[in-house]
Amino acid sequence: MSEEVKEEIEALMSIYEDDMEVLEESPNYVISMHVRSMNDNEDCPTLQLKLTYPKGYPEEMIEIEFDDDHETEIEPEDLNDLVSALNCVMEENKGAVMTFMVISAAIEWLEQYHEREQTMKSEREKAKKDAEEAILQKKLEGTKVTVESFMAWKKQFDIKRLQGRKKKVDGEKKLTGKELFLENATLNESDLKFISA
Repeated sequence: MSEEVKEEIEALMSIYEDDMEVLEESPNYVISMHVRSMNDNEDCPTLQLKLTYPKGYPEEMIEIEFDDDHETEIEPEDLNDLVSALNCVMEENKGAVMTFMVISAAIEWLEQYHEREQTMKSEREKAKKDAEEAILQKKLEGTKVTVESFMAWKKQFDIKRLQGRKKKVDGEKKLTGKELFLENATLNESDLKFISA
C-alpha cells in the first residue's frame, strides 16, 4: 500500500480514535469503523462498517461491508440505500483519498435516517392519538337528533307507555301493607315472633 494510504489511516485514527480499528495492514488495509451520531442523539442507531482498501486505491473504490456481529435496527433495504449513497461519494472523490468523506457521509446518512424514523414514529403516534380522540368525541357527542329520529323514538315510547298502562288496568290490584295485615291476621303473629327472637 502506498504511503498516502498509510498517512490517511493514521489521520483517521487520530480523528476517530476509539471508533476505528485497523484489522489488517497487508496485503491491503482493512479497517473497522463504528459509525455513530456525533451529536447527542443517544437513541440514534449505530453501524459497524468494514472498509477494505483495494490495491488501486484511491483510483478504485473502497469495498464496504456491514459487520454481521454488530446488531442494528436498520432494515436491509435502508442499508442498501446507505451503500448507494456511499458509492456516490466514492465516485465523486475517485482519485483522491476519500475515507473521511465516506465516513462523514455515513454519519450524516445515519443522523438523517434517525430523524426520518423519529418523524414517522411521531406521525404514527399522532395518528393513533387522533383516532382515539375521534372515537371518544363520537361517544361524547352521541347520536344527533333530527325531527325524523325524534318522531320515530316518540312513537315507540308512546307504544310502550300505553302497553304499561294497559297491564296495570288488566292486572290485579296490589294490596297495601295495612290491607295485607287486615286480610291475614297470622302476619301480625309472625312479626311478633320475629321481634321476640
